[in-house]
Amino acid sequence: MSLLVVQDDAADWEKESAVMADIYSNSYINIAASNASHCGAGFLGPRKMPLTKRIEIRDDEGDLELYLVAQQTRNNTGRDPLYQRAWVLQEQLLPKRSIHFGSDNMLWRCPNGIEHEEQNKQWTHLYTLSAVVTCIGLPPGVSLGQDAWFQLVRDYTSRGITYSKDKFPAISGVMTVLRRMTDDMSYAGLWRRNFLKWLLWIPKHDIAPFKRPYNWVAPSWSFMSGDGPVDYNLGALKDNMNASLREFCATLEECSVTPKGLNPLGELTAGFARITGSVVALAQISQNSVQHTYFSCSVQMRDRKAHPARVLFDVDTHERCDVLVIAPAFGIAIICKNEERSEYVRVGLVVIQTVDLNDAKGDSRHSYPEASDYPEPRSIVLL
Repeated sequence: MSLLVVQDDAADWEKESAVMADIYSNSYINIAASNASHCGAGFLGPRKMPLTKRIEIRDDEGDLELYLVAQQTRNNTGRDPLYQRAWVLQEQLLPKRSIHFGSDNMLWRCPNGIEHEEQNKQWTHLYTLSAVVTCIGLPPGVSLGQDAWFQLVRDYTSRGITYSKDKFPAISGVMTVLRRMTDDMSYAGLWRRNFLKWLLWIPKHDIAPFKRPYNWVAPSWSFMSGDGPVDYNLGALKDNMNASLREFCATLEECSVTPKGLNPLGELTAGFARITGSVVALAQISQNSVQHTYFSCSVQMRDRKAHPARVLFDVDTHERCDVLVIAPAFGIAIICKNEERSEYVRVGLVVIQTVDLNDAKGDSRHSYPEASDYPEPRSIVLL
């Protein structure tokens, strides 16, 4: 990075960060010192090799030597120091060819796939841009196992970055290429196509706290609005669930973000999303003694009946809040900031649960909520 940008020069940085996609994509090969913790460490050094046992066999037909190599139960590819830095993700994904020198292996990446020096390794935690493109374009109820876009979000938000304001510039190269490949538009990290689906992220409090930075970075509905790892909990949107759960109850009417400088996918100064959907109160929020876990609660349906639900707050817990219903089984917890302008901010994710009912034969069955069970939709602005 120091060869590409004049250090501590804000003007040069703003100019060059906007073209990182072309710089990395047009490179011939990228050499990554994955195990280096600083620029003076180099990329060659002692490696943690697996334990090898040599056995000699002697008989009348000749001598034989066997080498038994202990199988590694875990790989360290994603744990090397270089992969803990948010800035490095686009250096991994964008070059046409990359060779990575890790603590215990070498790794090759190219458009055709990912190869490890131990050919039998299965790298399920690694993903390619082409896989991400496929995931972005999938309908809400279709999954390809470990969806690559979800993996990218999980990976990127788990990495460290010195300044929160750099979160968008640090991945703008990847987002630029994805925008070209998908012909889609990204708003603060959420793609316009299936925008409602991408709203359903959750903080991974069990890995690290999710905190809002002191200075505003992104709209509250974006997973980039806070510092900390996030994931997606879309179990009820998978193919094998009730079809009604995959039908969105809300509609994205308008979305806009304002870039700070020349890079349209760089730092932001403002952003909003206008969404039409059912807004209902969350009631009976349990006083959970364990911070950052799901709280039991209920939502009020059209017939005034309370339906069980759970809420996971992003940062602070709230005794009262509403839910914007996105799909019959999912919504986002929201707090009103300006009632006259119908302006809200996101404060968490809500999962509407099933209810066990007995049919005429006495058999138990799951009762799923449907879009028609909720009150009439109305238009709100998410900030």
